[in-house]
Amino acid sequence: MEGDLPEKKQANISDFTHAFAHGGRLTTNPKESKVAICTNYAGIMQIYDCKTNEVQLIKEYNLFPADYREQNGNFAVTPQTAWGYLSIDSNDKYIYALYSGQNQMEHPDGSFLRSHIIHVFDWEGNSICRLSADRTLTMICVDNDGNIYGYDNEKADIVTADVKGLF
Repeated sequence: MEGDLPEKKQANISDFTHAFAHGGRLTTNPKESKVAICTNYAGIMQIYDCKTNEVQLIKEYNLFPADYREQNGNFAVTPQTAWGYLSIDSNDKYIYALYSGQNQMEHPDGSFLRSHIIHVFDWEGNSICRLSADRTLTMICVDNDGNIYGYDNEKADIVTADVKGLF
């Protein structure tokens, strides 16, 4: 799976910087051999089936490419660099991904690291819905009872929402 990204590596960018730009988070299906991966510096969500010796891509969403440059051998943002997904978790039915989409340089206060938008997918890769929290969160997690838990960094508060029956 190394390098299995929807965009080509820039010739003048090191492997380290390229990998950093496409780094992200993952979650697994607790009942099946499936993995969902989302990126930080690009709007990419990929769902893989890992049941066989071969890992197979089930579905991919590519909302926007990573925009970056290399400075002194390290990853450096550009005026167009936006954050993709901030957090991801799942249960046996759905994948929940906290989505930013905000430009890092336009929000020097760090608000690009908080969001109220949660994208929901099923494990076949279908987009189910988009949820909107009533406050900005930095991290989410879910359980099998249909609850979403979020961390509100500004208020140092854990919040919960019951979404069972919504979809």
